[in-house]
Amino acid sequence: MDLLIRKAKLDEIERLCEIFNKSRAAAGCYPRAGMSVSDFNHLITGEELYLAIDKHEDRIVGFIGIIVDCQFVHHLYVLPQFQGQGVGRTLLKKCAEVFDNGFTLKCDDCNQKAMSFYSKLGFAKVTSGVGDFGPWTELRSAQA
Repeated sequence: MDLLIRKAKLDEIERLCEIFNKSRAAAGCYPRAGMSVSDFNHLITGEELYLAIDKHEDRIVGFIGIIVDCQFVHHLYVLPQFQGQGVGRTLLKKCAEVFDNGFTLKCDDCNQKAMSFYSKLGFAKVTSGVGDFGPWTELRSAQA
């Protein structure tokens, strides 16, 4: 897939919220009710957001939200029909450019597809805990 990675613009927040909701619904372990754009906007406050745009379709197919000061990936979501095509991997490569010392992220353990994805990329467990959706694992990128 030929992707363009760029920073998000304010007028694209509604599309990112749609991707967030569709991705979480497809994971099969989150409540079905979608998050409103207003609540989503509050959730991403203070993050740098990067989009993955399919150049062929000129369509946003995924995004990543990072908290630069903490070297932390807060969001990584890809539309279900584009998963497994290198979108998430490409967005994580963008993080490697931003964070030259590696980065961490948390993943809900119920999201087995995401946990498997991070494992294949060599992420290592740092710690774990329990949140709103049950157990989660904090992972550190392999390039650290």
